[in-house]
Amino acid sequence: YEVTTKGVPPGGEVPVDINLSAIDSGRVFYIIYYNFDKHDIRPGDARPELDRVVNFMNNNPGVKVELTSHTDCRATNQYNETLSKNRAIEAYSYIVGHGIHRDRLSYAWKGETQLTNECADGVDCSEVKHQLNRRTEFKLNGYYNVPK
Repeated sequence: YEVTTKGVPPGGEVPVDINLSAIDSGRVFYIIYYNFDKHDIRPGDARPELDRVVNFMNNNPGVKVELTSHTDCRATNQYNETLSKNRAIEAYSYIVGHGIHRDRLSYAWKGETQLTNECADGVDCSEVKHQLNRRTEFKLNGYYNVPK
């Protein structure tokens, strides 16, 4: 899937619209973004998007989802690992808090180890480019048999 920042002002929201009914296992099918140095779920864009993930999981009760959280490169590696862990826990908790059983979810955090672009330490990047790295990605992590 392709995400573009064309026309998005610095600090603006990056729109992501993905068809949740056509997803391959192991492939990222959804992404939410975070503000700089924050782990809370943004109410204006991330919360409604997480609600769509919850709806998808409710409509597909045999689906398991893995979420992985990331940061941009600013701050130390250790700080960013903790920040991405907090982002993963926040997104996981939101979904579980909206009725999805925890056995259907797994989560991981990667800090700044899997940047989506060239914005590594020492590289001058725009806020829009840094924003693309501050994310939680959602992947199908397989299926299980639903009791009849």
